[in-house]
Amino acid sequence: MNASFEGNNGEYNSTIPDQDYMDEKIASSKRLNEIIVERSKEASLVITNLPPILEGQKAQDYLSFCSNMTQNITRLLFIQNSSKEVLTQYS
Repeated sequence: MNASFEGNNGEYNSTIPDQDYMDEKIASSKRLNEIIVERSKEASLVITNLPPILEGQKAQDYLSFCSNMTQNITRLLFIQNSSKEVLTQYS
């Protein structure tokens, strides 16, 4: 499904994910949760990247993904990736 949004500099087109795609994302979040829970049974804290928001994704779908991904994890810290990697070389 395509949607058009009127912006300050003209029209913007955005592709909104269809329901089948979103169902697949929810299923993958549940599988990811199984893996995290399995591998962090004895962890006091789980640290993971904050999942990216897909273009056109509804807030409710995004929060469902995050909720499914973190189910049954007592302490979790999301870290947002800045997409700006810094490499420091010492000589």
